[in-house]
Amino acid sequence: MELAQDMAATVALHTPNADQIAANQWLCDDELRVYRSEYSRTGFQGGLQWYRCKSGRRFEAELQMFSGRCIEVPALFVAGAGWGIHQAPSAL
Repeated sequence: MELAQDMAATVALHTPNADQIAANQWLCDDELRVYRSEYSRTGFQGGLQWYRCKSGRRFEAELQMFSGRCIEVPALFVAGAGWGIHQAPSAL
């Protein structure tokens, strides 16, 4: 994410236009209904927790407890080549 851009401005650069949306073939309507139903049911809360904690200083002191620690259980991080992995400097 560029320093002078917020999340909305960054995402806007990658948002498909109406023609691209109409030509979509990677997600059929039945699958889209499942996602819409789940997001409506759960409010997509889990996906927003990082932003809530990171966008304010409310939890900063609590998060400092983990500073310098490593994940000590077997774990796998998978990310695409998009901008998502670059949201926080030195995150990787």
